[in-house]
Amino acid sequence: MKTYRYQPAILSALLLLTAGACVPPDRGSGADMGMVIADLQLAPMLSLSTATFSITGPNWFARSGSIDVSHSNTISVAVGGIPAGDGYSIAITGTATDGQTTCSGSGMFSITAGMSTALMLRIQCREPPRMGNVSITGTVNVCPVVDGMGANPGEVMVGYSIALSAAAHDSDARPAALTYAWVATSGMLAGATTPNPALTCTTVGTSTVTLTVSDGDCTDTGTLKVVCSPAPPTPAIVRINEVESNGGAPDCRISSARIAASSSCPRRSANRAPSTFTDHSYQWLVCRP
Repeated sequence: MKTYRYQPAILSALLLLTAGACVPPDRGSGADMGMVIADLQLAPMLSLSTATFSITGPNWFARSGSIDVSHSNTISVAVGGIPAGDGYSIAITGTATDGQTTCSGSGMFSITAGMSTALMLRIQCREPPRMGNVSITGTVNVCPVVDGMGANPGEVMVGYSIALSAAAHDSDARPAALTYAWVATSGMLAGATTPNPALTCTTVGTSTVTLTVSDGDCTDTGTLKVVCSPAPPTPAIVRINEVESNGGAPDCRISSARIAASSSCPRRSANRAPSTFTDHSYQWLVCRP
């Protein structure tokens, strides 16, 4: 026994429509006869297993049913018991095994008593789209730019301030107004969200100052370095006693952070005598080293 498999490229429907007559299947015999195994294959990996039909006609005639095409290469069915007449219509529908491809076809026919009407329908199967579209809309924004940064002066002693400044621009001035944000690795910033803040040195060393400008969408940054120097040591303070011009013993004393608050002048020698001068009604005595 020979076995064949058909994969038709064109889908058609053959209907034998009869009025009170039976159409027996063809019979054959002999060892040369083979068995045909066929699927109603629409495409590789896609087939149709069941179709449904619906017949309507004059005098409110209606008939429907299903057709098993899982082992066929066409949609074929014989429907009997249809009254003779004109104006009959038939519609065939089906869904492929992928659950998305749909097939359909329709046609008109007439029935003659005692005769079989052969009707050939063209069945069209439609697959769903395999690809889609994307709609892209882009908005353009020119990012801001830090043009330059300044520090005046670039070095101060601890406890003093440096005036910072910046120049920046945003060519399209959107989507929002330009903003400024300053940070420093040391020191205290006043007006950190303005173009011209001030930095007060609090610790000795180099402070790195960073500015970030933003238009609400993108940013740009700039950096500069300033120096915070140590304050000089506190100088010695020389205090000279006042001597009234009408007399009194002059007394020279030295006071500083490292010398006692009050100490006598060193012993004077002939060549290291203190000097005196008179200012208004006071006489001043300065101790020489």
